[in-house]
Amino acid sequence: MILSCDIILLERGVFMATIEIFNFYYFLYIFIALILTLLSVRLLKYKSDKFRFWFIFGLIMANFAIHFLKILIYPYTDTYFVEHKIVKISLENICAVSVVTFPLLYFSKSKILKDYMVLVGLVSGMLTLFYPVDTFSTTFNAVSVEGVYVKTAFQLETIRFYLTHFLLFLTPFLILHYKIHQLSVKRAGYMPFVFMGTLLIIYINELILSGFGLVPQGISMYNPDGRNPSLIFGVKNLDTLVGIGKYIKVLVPDFLTVNPVTGETFYWPVLWMFFPVLVNTSLMAIFINYIYDKETTKDFVLEKLHFKKVKDESRV
Repeated sequence: MILSCDIILLERGVFMATIEIFNFYYFLYIFIALILTLLSVRLLKYKSDKFRFWFIFGLIMANFAIHFLKILIYPYTDTYFVEHKIVKISLENICAVSVVTFPLLYFSKSKILKDYMVLVGLVSGMLTLFYPVDTFSTTFNAVSVEGVYVKTAFQLETIRFYLTHFLLFLTPFLILHYKIHQLSVKRAGYMPFVFMGTLLIIYINELILSGFGLVPQGISMYNPDGRNPSLIFGVKNLDTLVGIGKYIKVLVPDFLTVNPVTGETFYWPVLWMFFPVLVNTSLMAIFINYIYDKETTKDFVLEKLHFKKVKDESRV
């Protein structure tokens, strides 16, 4: 008897574990991530700052290598799913941009870029661990997997998926824990604009890939149901969104979802997300700052709300 869809029968007659929200394997990966985080903290506890700095850089570079080496494993090796491997190692989504740019941002002198690195790494890593949609979706690279292969809990691609996103989380977590970089709520206002810059990079990447015929070209590239990396080309139907989707809809002006010539639905690439990004990224930055520096963050927010002046104006 098959219990709770945790085990599925493959055509070859072998039972294999799959990941579903809140099933055993879902929690197993979260548990492993927690244990590895605690072990990393313990390992670095009595090490020098120099050792910690280069250890974290080693994690960043390991993730960098994973990003490019993934094309050597299935399903990246199958042209049915990935016709052009270069597409999958390009800057095709938020996490890819993070993995590729973190080696540079880690040495950046810009505190704004360092804040962004920490915030986007923490949030994207944690969100993926708690909602690993790629592990149970019915598509891979916008191609249906149904009847072709089953995404199982311990195949190489699943392990790679969890490892790369775990490292995205772990590196900024260790950076903050050992104060290699300290966040400032006064820089939180810059985060939405840096994030929009990341989305613009993804759009430019898509334009280049399309120009070489590696991804859909022309109007097909702008199809929300197509590749649509990081939702830069919109969603299938904003009016049908429920739950948190209704909240997002309120933040999207109608003129950013309409073709001014034809009047048909058309999401202006990247720009349609400006206000959701402005609001949500700012709130996210403030929330994480509050976790690490409650008093300064609280004083800053109260000042902005004109309830109280920040006591220490010099702290940045």
